[in-house]
Amino acid sequence: MTPSERSRAEEPDTTRAAHIEFQPEWAVTPGALLRVEIEARGMSQTDLAARTKLTEKHVSQVMTGTASLTADVAMAFERSLGVPARTLLLAEARHQAERSSQHAYAELAKHTAWASRFPLAVLRANGVLTGSEHGGELVDKLLRFFGVADPAAFEQVSLAGVSGFRRAQHLDVDAYATATWLRLGEQQTANHRLPAFRADQLRKRLLDLRILTGVPDGEAFARARELLGACGVALAFVDGIKESRACGATRWVSATRPLIVLSDRYKFKDTFWFSLMHEIGHILRHPRRRTFISLGSDGDDQDGLEAEANEFAADALVPRKYQDRLVGATSDFELQALAEEVGVDISVVAGRRGHLTSEWPKVQRLRKKLNVRELRAAAAAPITVEADA
Repeated sequence: MTPSERSRAEEPDTTRAAHIEFQPEWAVTPGALLRVEIEARGMSQTDLAARTKLTEKHVSQVMTGTASLTADVAMAFERSLGVPARTLLLAEARHQAERSSQHAYAELAKHTAWASRFPLAVLRANGVLTGSEHGGELVDKLLRFFGVADPAAFEQVSLAGVSGFRRAQHLDVDAYATATWLRLGEQQTANHRLPAFRADQLRKRLLDLRILTGVPDGEAFARARELLGACGVALAFVDGIKESRACGATRWVSATRPLIVLSDRYKFKDTFWFSLMHEIGHILRHPRRRTFISLGSDGDDQDGLEAEANEFAADALVPRKYQDRLVGATSDFELQALAEEVGVDISVVAGRRGHLTSEWPKVQRLRKKLNVRELRAAAAAPITVEADA
């Protein structure tokens, strides 16, 4: 069947409501379609030139793809051969798009050294990459993942202004791994439909969040995500990346949407909840234009904001009025009684005492390990949020 016959077969009849467009999955040139058509008709390019009032050179250039097909010329071919102009123009558009893509890949291939700086195994494990990408295609996939046009834009958008990267410059912390981890958190919550952020509602939820420390990890995360979501705060959990060291992060993804991303870096329940409260402290107390990457006790704190967030987290979990009793506790029984009075899990009280006294051996057995499998499942589950009144 010739192209004109195929195109006529696709034309709408009186019983059909919609026209079926010619949409091949390959990049065929309009010249290839025209060659099939004139060969089926026993026509030469000279004959076609005469019928269309085009020069033989112009017809030859369209046939070989060295000249772009315009709408006027496509209409001339339609009148002369019966091949719909839109079919030819669609083929031209696809062909040009393919040529542009190939050129772009060739240019992007110059940045393969940049692409190699990312944790590619982590991106494959998270379905961002298939493992078959290389050269320009790999660079293109990474740029699309980060939502930027080129590596320079990545540096400006994803790395510039991230305080945690600056704090960790003297440490063996990989900014590209950290940016990858943070972006995975952004994408995890990208489709969450949340109300605009309300600081007053978030402050009211601090006690509810503290109580969740005694709930199994998966359920606690799901409920915390709903509580925070009702206040306009997105919450994500992404497995820590070894080269990153990040245990938590705060970023304003829009003027009304703060995002908290948590990892399993320290593997303990108390550090996980301290990280969450630490990031909430950044949201409530610190500039929205900043992105904070928390590295636990690592790194410096020149502007004092990390210390402020730590103070906020400590007081939110175990209020300072309990500090003397906490430091003075000498038995598991006393720590358990204090945990029940405060309304937190024993792990939190044990972790706070260990931090305040540095007597970790005395409390280590009371610190519970995180159930990372539960956290992954809870983070991947859909979320439904109703805004607080």
